[in-house]
Amino acid sequence: MQALTNRLLSKVRDQLGRFSRDQQGVSAIEFAIILPLMVFLALGTWELTQAIMVSRKNSNLATSIANLATQDSEITASDWTTFGDIAEKILYPYDNLTHRIGMIAVKVDKNSNLDVICRYGSAPVDASTLPTGMRVAERFYIMTAAEVDYLSFSDTFSAYGVTTGIGDMTFRDTAIFSPRNTEEISCK
Repeated sequence: MQALTNRLLSKVRDQLGRFSRDQQGVSAIEFAIILPLMVFLALGTWELTQAIMVSRKNSNLATSIANLATQDSEITASDWTTFGDIAEKILYPYDNLTHRIGMIAVKVDKNSNLDVICRYGSAPVDASTLPTGMRVAERFYIMTAAEVDYLSFSDTFSAYGVTTGIGDMTFRDTAIFSPRNTEEISCK
């Protein structure tokens, strides 16, 4: 019986020795270990790039709306509808994301108090955020805000069915412009 056990142990030792010296398949095993990390890094880089691009588009949206609004002597509800259409074009190809724009016309009186002349849109714009250095008597400003709700890749796709949206965020940008061709802009 002992001889049988010794022979069996000898065969197991030989097999383990051959297995430890065999180099076939090592590259495949190393690749299988590294692959998840490489995929995670690639998707993370893609996600970060998308978020940065949406943030830049949103910043461009806020300044573009303020720039357009300050080039005329009046702003109407029809103009605001046009600004909404322009927003879609500026945000392309991210125009499917939920976004809001808002604008107020602010007049600084002789005592440096702020008077909101008109308000358009759904993104909140607070006149009190006008920097004190810009509160010059009898000046007029257009203040805009743009918000985009960014949904991370993890919220829209998950291999495991878990859609927590850990990376979801709202980008918000504001812009303040003075009228270009007139002292003041009327709202209708």
